[in-house]
Amino acid sequence: MIGQVKYKKLALLFLTLLVFLGCGSGYGIYHGVRPGETFQMICKAYGLNEESVANFNYIPDTSKVKAGDAIWISGAERELSAREIKSPSSNNTSKIKANRKKTVLQKKSPPVSRSAKGAFQWPLQGDVFSKFGNTNGEVHDGIDIRAGIGDEIRASAGGRVIYSGNDIKSYGHMVIIKHEGRFSSVYAHNKKNLVEKGSFIKEGEVIALVGDSGISNGPSLHFEIREGKKAVNPLSYLP
Repeated sequence: MIGQVKYKKLALLFLTLLVFLGCGSGYGIYHGVRPGETFQMICKAYGLNEESVANFNYIPDTSKVKAGDAIWISGAERELSAREIKSPSSNNTSKIKANRKKTVLQKKSPPVSRSAKGAFQWPLQGDVFSKFGNTNGEVHDGIDIRAGIGDEIRASAGGRVIYSGNDIKSYGHMVIIKHEGRFSSVYAHNKKNLVEKGSFIKEGEVIALVGDSGISNGPSLHFEIREGKKAVNPLSYLP
């Protein structure tokens, strides 16, 4: 029963985050800022409101956006080219707006670019002692990996941190990363979170240290992959 309650709480947290962030469908892309591009140029090219994009990406000062930064563009199917950014056409913005409207009306997302096997990397090395699925009537929405206290936990794929905290006590210190498409990954029972909400993370970047916070079976990492708010078997996506 404890397991079912805590997983329901996490599902509710996911739903809250997705609704709050305005990306329930997970539909969008990351735009990599190139030399010569400004925040205003990018928003204009995609036909988006500057304030909304800044708030969503936690950008307090848009004048400091620089080459190499990544900006989440909700509703876009593809990253616009440098030429399209510098000379936005009405066709670019109208297509993006039309696609976003169609998504809302039909409640559908575009095909997810991530294939299954190998789409994510192992967050750390260790024995999987608890697998995904139902065991003795208990729901387990991820896998548990045995490790040592203080071992480094790495991002399974690149993305943006949408949660870093310990509001669900049974999960302890937890990090959630939003990836491209509809996917997110969860890292729980940490000793310490090393990233903050809003941070952009690269695949393989250290995000936390292994611990036994929350309700755990000793030092370990509870790892989940979710499509939308639905948990999927991580072993189907790891190499």
